[in-house]
Amino acid sequence: MLTKAIRLQSLRYLATPNSGLKPIVGIAAEGESFNSHVHIKALMRGGVMQFFLVVLLVLAPLAVWTNPASGGSSGGVEASVGGVGFMPAAPVMGGSVTITLSLHNTNPTTANNVEYSFYKHSIESGNLLKYAVVDIPGDGYVDVSAVWNSLQEGSQQIWLDVAYNGDTAVRFYKAFNVLGLANLEVTLIEVSPSSGLRIGDSGIVSTTVTNSGTVASGNSTLQVGIQGLTNSSVDVAVPSLTPGQSALVNATLDFPESGTWTLTATPDAYDEVSEVAEGYGSSTLEVEVLPLPDYYFTGQLLITSPSENLDGPWTISGTLARSYGAGNQTAHINFSVATSGQQEAPVIAPLEVMFT
Repeated sequence: MLTKAIRLQSLRYLATPNSGLKPIVGIAAEGESFNSHVHIKALMRGGVMQFFLVVLLVLAPLAVWTNPASGGSSGGVEASVGGVGFMPAAPVMGGSVTITLSLHNTNPTTANNVEYSFYKHSIESGNLLKYAVVDIPGDGYVDVSAVWNSLQEGSQQIWLDVAYNGDTAVRFYKAFNVLGLANLEVTLIEVSPSSGLRIGDSGIVSTTVTNSGTVASGNSTLQVGIQGLTNSSVDVAVPSLTPGQSALVNATLDFPESGTWTLTATPDAYDEVSEVAEGYGSSTLEVEVLPLPDYYFTGQLLITSPSENLDGPWTISGTLARSYGAGNQTAHINFSVATSGQQEAPVIAPLEVMFT
């Protein structure tokens, strides 16, 4: 629809003490939009002030602003914004929403093959969500729908296109809002001590949980455990986290067996918080658990008796080694002598060997 503007070509006003402003000349014509500059000149003649209002006209191209309609009729089939509904009414990020459109056939006979389309964001081929046809009985109503999955947070628009019997299509959109969600993830996991853990030792597992979502998370539970070891999991309470906030929580784990083990930290283990991606955000860490130190002799023990006396003194020499040991450790060595018959076994005092 073209708009019309009034173009003022020239207008002069006469001002008198009693009568105020009176238009003397007024010329108006319908035309295109215009720009104007106003110059006012004041003249004093015989005690009467005259104002001359001069409007300088500069023609400008006609600007047409097009706004999408809120509904209409195509071949007697009506559709409008008021007939659009959403389920759920408050969809959330990462989820889906079902959009329903009510169509009304105002014709007395059935409208066959009424075309309708749903578009995401705008009417473009790449944004087509659904295209189909439907039959609508005379003076009847039919609801059609489409599902929009993997929703993004924020304001969204669903565009509708309805056409029947070769008539101009009805096109309009309806906006709706997608709510954000929390998103809990483990951003750091450490164990102390970081090395030298042995069978039966306990370690402190420190975990940082971060809410990378856009809304507060509420309270949740972090579960820390050792993969492959039953009954090793420990639950740790995590406080409510605002968007971008982190919390450091600790758990104590026992390491009953040696080997290389994988620690797993799982946020929101019991789905207490609605998240962008449920079941994600875990983190793992490999930990080596050493066996207990193993002491042994390398080579053969050498036993000598300088006096070659069976009753001694004897000198026992050899090399003692250890595996899986570190730092200062003391090994105790006991001796025993095998005898036969009624011979009494000699007593040899135990030794302590210090490893450094």
